[in-house]
Amino acid sequence: MGNESHFCFFSQKEEFSRGNIDISCFSLGADASVLISGGETPHIGALALASPHPSLANPAEVSSTCSVLALPQHREDQLARSIALRLAAAWNCVVSVACGIHIDAASSEEIQEIQMVVERLVTDAERSR
Repeated sequence: MGNESHFCFFSQKEEFSRGNIDISCFSLGADASVLISGGETPHIGALALASPHPSLANPAEVSSTCSVLALPQHREDQLARSIALRLAAAWNCVVSVACGIHIDAASSEEIQEIQMVVERLVTDAERSR
């Protein structure tokens, strides 16, 4: 297939009180890779890899399992994991998520704001495929 088997199918940015959060989604053959970054220092803090499978509770539904790698002192692991699980089940493909959003001395309100922005971006991305 050549270059047609991998391409960016969704990219969006949203501002929040202390910066931007970006999401980019790439098709890699039948699979997908998602990059979420932003804040004052975009970086890679955690990587999650999820794979879909039939739900154990209802084999007619798709569920997913996930493995996560996180750098010490980074807190993106839970975010990367939940997004990878969600998108692997929704898109029924293997999904990798690289996530790194940093703001110094973030308050609990700022963390909630980031979570809401990421939720909106992921919802838009989920609908795009």
